[in-house]
Amino acid sequence: DATEIDGNEKIVNVPDPKEFFRGRYSSIPESFVFPTWGTRFTGWRNWLLGSIHVEGNKRWRIKPYRLICRGELHTKELMDEYRLKWKPIFTKMTKAPGIAIPPNYEDIDEAFVYSSFDIATEYLKERYSYIFRKPKNMTDRYRLGTWSKKVKPSQVRKYGTPADIKKLPPLKPVKRTGKRKSPS
Repeated sequence: DATEIDGNEKIVNVPDPKEFFRGRYSSIPESFVFPTWGTRFTGWRNWLLGSIHVEGNKRWRIKPYRLICRGELHTKELMDEYRLKWKPIFTKMTKAPGIAIPPNYEDIDEAFVYSSFDIATEYLKERYSYIFRKPKNMTDRYRLGTWSKKVKPSQVRKYGTPADIKKLPPLKPVKRTGKRKSPS
């Protein structure tokens, strides 16, 4: 399956790419990077549906980001970006009551992307109201890393409203390992 671009160049669609990297096959091409542009909505779409990655004349269909395993990512930087910027905010959004993400991403249409985003946003407003006290044009410009930082329990305890803090799970006791130093 090839698509013509500008009448000259053909893009070859790679339906299910498998690249051998670090001793195993991966469906994520080595040149893949997470998009740094966009809004929480475009990130939500990628979380649910995946994206298209173009390299040279090949176009890869990247699976939904929620299905990516860190081991499939080719660099520590990508693994960290996924763990710190993508996963926290979208994991919280998927916990919104009323969102049941179909296991097969081909069953997800644009109507579901929009409606689930609205439901998830209302859930965020209920649990993290302090974020939405800023003007809408400001929160709309937040990048994913900012969103993920703001939903961290430590940030909510520091900046959240009393109602936001009440909704957090209780703190787990810290286990101390090793001997305590005695005062000298």
